[in-house]
Amino acid sequence: MRARTILIPLLAIAACAPQIPGGDAMAHVNGIDLHYHVEGSGPVLIVQPGGPGFEWKYLRLPLVERFATVVYVDPRGSGGSSRPEGAESYRMDRMVDDLDALREHLGLARFTLMGHSHGGMVAQLYAIRHQASLRKLILCATVASAGGDWSAEVGAHAKERSGEAWYPEASAELFGGGRAASDDDARARFKKIAPFYFYKWEPFRDETLRMLDALSINPVPQATFAELDAPSFDTREGLKALRVPTLILAGRHDFACTPERAAEMNGLMPNSRLVVFENSGHFLYQEEAEGFAQAIRGFLSED
Repeated sequence: MRARTILIPLLAIAACAPQIPGGDAMAHVNGIDLHYHVEGSGPVLIVQPGGPGFEWKYLRLPLVERFATVVYVDPRGSGGSSRPEGAESYRMDRMVDDLDALREHLGLARFTLMGHSHGGMVAQLYAIRHQASLRKLILCATVASAGGDWSAEVGAHAKERSGEAWYPEASAELFGGGRAASDDDARARFKKIAPFYFYKWEPFRDETLRMLDALSINPVPQATFAELDAPSFDTREGLKALRVPTLILAGRHDFACTPERAAEMNGLMPNSRLVVFENSGHFLYQEEAEGFAQAIRGFLSED
């Protein structure tokens, strides 16, 4: 009976969902070409990945594609999207504008938005500015403020992993690597620090390294975020005014976006719930894929 209760609302939503052709596509918005990739069927879920500068493919959600039309965005500067000149082009406000222009391009009056990590920060800004365009909001492994206190917190949590075999190489890169000079350099550096993003690295090591070998990572949006957006990013007051139903997802062992930070967001938002995955780090959608998909499916099925 419980499975029946979940299935019927999903079918009802899917019946009235707009039909978006699958595969790769491009939207010309705000003077750039914004690449996106569509998989699955059902209610529309637009996914804003993190990094910033990471191609959408690191965030592929095949289990979610079974019950939702997932629109994976390559934010400006990443993957197949344009790389405009100048650091200002990669500010989060620009990415918010791109998301709303994509909504119009797809013919959506309202939709569900999911953001992971830096994408979750963009998603918060979008919700604060365009709440009326959202059916629901999913904030995954993200934070509501990113100033100096957050940077110090991330470093302290990283040092708690000092007993891991991979720690010497990963920590040397994390704490002393400096700024990446090219896409290849950014990819090589992230491969070294990737173990920090998992609760258990070894079960996912080979698959993740193969994925990263083929992934586009642009360091320019990363530098823009670190220098221009992170020091002042703080949505906490804005979150208090949101009424859109929100699902907050966090990994218990996430060194960068902790469950405590997720609980802070949940406490601020009047219509949110928090799910913490006990055996995950920052890439919880990978470490606990089944539970992650079930949480989203249940959330989308609710009126």
